[in-house]
Amino acid sequence: MLSEEPHSKTKIKQFLFSLWLPVSLLLLGYVVAERTVDKEKVQQQQRITLAVQSRLNQISEGVREKVTLYQYGLRGTRGAVMASSPDQFNYILMQEYTDTRDYPLEFPGARGFGFIRYVAQENLTNFVKAAKNERPDNIFTVRQLTPHSNSLLVIQYIEPEKHNREAIGLDIGSEAMRRNAALSAARFNAVQLTAPITLVQAEQKSQQGFLILLPVYDISPAPATEQARLDHIFGWSYAALLIEEVLSSFTGLGPDIVLTISDITDNQNINFYQRGDTAAALIQHQQQAKLSLFGRHWQLNLVPTKQFITALALPSYHVLYREIMGLTLLIALIVFILQLLLIRRKQMALHKAELAALKEASLQQANTELESEVARRTAEISQVNALQRTILHSAGYAIIATDVDGVITVFNPAAEQLLGYSAVEMIGKKTPAVFHLEPEIEQRAAELSQELATNVDVGFETFIAKARLGKNDVNRWTYVTKSGEHIAVRLSISSLVNAEHHIFGYLGIAYDLTEQMRREQELATAKELADSANNAKSDFLANMSHEIRTP
Repeated sequence: MLSEEPHSKTKIKQFLFSLWLPVSLLLLGYVVAERTVDKEKVQQQQRITLAVQSRLNQISEGVREKVTLYQYGLRGTRGAVMASSPDQFNYILMQEYTDTRDYPLEFPGARGFGFIRYVAQENLTNFVKAAKNERPDNIFTVRQLTPHSNSLLVIQYIEPEKHNREAIGLDIGSEAMRRNAALSAARFNAVQLTAPITLVQAEQKSQQGFLILLPVYDISPAPATEQARLDHIFGWSYAALLIEEVLSSFTGLGPDIVLTISDITDNQNINFYQRGDTAAALIQHQQQAKLSLFGRHWQLNLVPTKQFITALALPSYHVLYREIMGLTLLIALIVFILQLLLIRRKQMALHKAELAALKEASLQQANTELESEVARRTAEISQVNALQRTILHSAGYAIIATDVDGVITVFNPAAEQLLGYSAVEMIGKKTPAVFHLEPEIEQRAAELSQELATNVDVGFETFIAKARLGKNDVNRWTYVTKSGEHIAVRLSISSLVNAEHHIFGYLGIAYDLTEQMRREQELATAKELADSANNAKSDFLANMSHEIRTP
């Protein structure tokens, strides 16, 4: 006999030798997959950055346009004051001018437009008296946020007054940020925005308000020097803004972002607006933009949420990685199998040579038996596969299988014939809901909820609720064909379980009840006819009997 030990060692060496190329391919595929995924990550990060930056630019420009729009309302108010001569402008003229404007339509988001009067301390008593006399209610009181001895900057008019009554009579010069903005506007004859403040008419919105001011001088044109402008300042047209109301009608502020706006003028960082769920913010993708508006510098910070990223429909790099590794594994497996086949051929040739040296007859017999066994096993496998295919394709019942998510995986010819859909249309693309009636699904869900004492969702869960519990579910349903025809079927649904007793799908077998219902109808009709004939016969016999008994 031949020695088995050297032969076994040779096989092991050949087997190990056959592994080097597949392993090398796997390593190469791993490197390619890692680099490809890294590249995809960078590209996706760039796409996210561009998308976030684009949204931020849209919002930034929108904020600029919104706030810039209000200056035209200020210029209109200043024009009304100058047209009547500043000293002659009064409450009635303010009302008449306001009636010519539609502030909510022209300047959405503005709390109101008004006029602030510059009042020296020595003129305060006369100013208050005159302000009272021109008002219908004769009520006008000057209020200060902080007592001071400087000139006063008093809000004399603001419209609509009913929403801003708290502001009338307020000395904005009694608060540093308001005063600085007003004097800066007067000094440079320019529109000026205050730092974030708390409006007296919206005190619950802390540091979320602004005043936007435009100087009005007692001469025209405006003086050429800063000091001359301050000497001739008469007041300011102004608007009260609440950032929440300014941005209330702004598009682009959806739930998919977190937006923060801060005032960073003079190296400060005052956060005056925040919108969005900060807990859902993906801080690694945040973008910033700076905005200069009427003497103030704002910083907009935009952070996307998962909803924003999802809306970009970026391909999953995990899927890409799996695809590359899957392809690599397949190639390596093919190469490995080919090498094993080559080794197997060499081993078979060597084995045949060794057996031939010992006993040619035994070799022939062994080969014959081996070939017969292979042929028999192959035939058995072929028969089983053919039987399964024949059962599936020749069955008179519609057989439809799905995966655990309800996507159709099997759609046999009987199902195609019954429903009018082709397997290509359905497999991997549709769910059984496409050929079911929604009211029937809802009714069945309600019945199952009562039967199983648990809530059964309307949808695919309605079909597989009992099958998921290991029960066979047989019920009558109405199928809707591709052409819209309704067909009554008896549908049996059961789960598909693998060797580990895990459900990997569901099988539905539908029996067309059309013929059965037709026969039942024919039987009912025949019975009805028979009953009618029997009744007629009985009536005839009764009449004859009556006539015979009656002479």
